[in-house]
Amino acid sequence: MTERSIVGDLINFRGLVYSPMNEQGGVFLFGKVAGDLNMYVEEIGTGFPDCVGRRFTGKGWEQVRIEFEFRSMEFKNHGHDTTKCDLIVCWENNWPDCPLEVIELRDEIRGLPNEPPERPGAKPKEHVLPEVMSRQKVHAKTRALFQKLDSQIRSLDDRVFPRVRKYGLSYFSPERAFVAIWLRSNALFIEFFTGGQAEPDVGVFAASPLWGHVKVTDEKSRDRAFELIQSALGRIRQAVNDNRPTAYTTPLETVEAEAEEEEVVGEESAPSSETADQP
Repeated sequence: MTERSIVGDLINFRGLVYSPMNEQGGVFLFGKVAGDLNMYVEEIGTGFPDCVGRRFTGKGWEQVRIEFEFRSMEFKNHGHDTTKCDLIVCWENNWPDCPLEVIELRDEIRGLPNEPPERPGAKPKEHVLPEVMSRQKVHAKTRALFQKLDSQIRSLDDRVFPRVRKYGLSYFSPERAFVAIWLRSNALFIEFFTGGQAEPDVGVFAASPLWGHVKVTDEKSRDRAFELIQSALGRIRQAVNDNRPTAYTTPLETVEAEAEEEEVVGEESAPSSETADQP
């Protein structure tokens, strides 16, 4: 009989649905609240202690050595040296006489504001657009160009969704971003995924090894930009399927190495003239 999933209590805290049932769950939760505890992480690993961080003391950032446990008593059971650790972070503190400071996450999160995950793109568009456009005082003509292009992109596939940035929007495929629109007062700047495969095109420039950019100032350039965006969506999905890099900052060496590998594979798999016509 297949073992069925067993979960902790329902907490719905910042994207963690159920309470931790092991040390790894506590580590994940700590990452969600480290800032609330006035801490940040410098090092994290599997040796003892698990983590080296810094905590604000009012005067500056003091180093703190942290050991993660599901329950605080496990620190003692594991035979850890208390002189080489400053703090235990755990889900449950069951060690009343612990000689070290203990942060019991179960108790800490009760007093912290919850930030449940919000569905990407769910924010009403009529609320998003003024928020973005007001920052750059976008002119009416540019606003109309953006609204039309935004509508076209959303119509490509009902899985495509936007995320609002400071000065524009990024659109996801849904697995990866494949286009970003940056709003300026008199123009739109479009960055789109090329995968390093885009053909030379008048008005299109390389933004990075895998991305290109184009400027939109009128309906003609908007329509051309939409054609490029359509291609970008197909390319990003193929890249995800092939497990190829898609990041804006992908090093050029990576792109060139992949291209060389594809050429070698192509040469190895191409049939010779002697065998091409054989069944």
